[in-house]
Amino acid sequence: MKTINIGNRVICIAGVAKLFYEGGFPISMSVKELSKEGVEVSFLHLVNELWNNNWSWKAIESKLKGELSDDIDKALDIDLEYLKTFYNCLEQPFRSKGGYEKSREMLNEYLFTSKEHSIDFVRNNYVNDKG
Repeated sequence: MKTINIGNRVICIAGVAKLFYEGGFPISMSVKELSKEGVEVSFLHLVNELWNNNWSWKAIESKLKGELSDDIDKALDIDLEYLKTFYNCLEQPFRSKGGYEKSREMLNEYLFTSKEHSIDFVRNNYVNDKG
């Protein structure tokens, strides 16, 4: 699993889907176990990971509703329509008409409070100070 620390948040951005489709570990169990450890799962990244492995929206939606139905309405703040919009941005014909860029904006908005926050994060964590 890959996590990222942003402010006071620890966010899982990769691995939950792979753990499911390669190891058979239920997504709901991963989400719950990570939550116990104070790690939030980025469902946008989860959808992206499943899309990269040729999952249809219908399959993703069915999986999330089937495994997380009780949690979607209660503990987890999952907006399936928002996730569907994100997924559609990855698909053609939207992808070639700015959809990919829109999907990256959606990820950025989820992770950061502002554009400046994201720029500071990258500067502080990934850009080597050569001065």
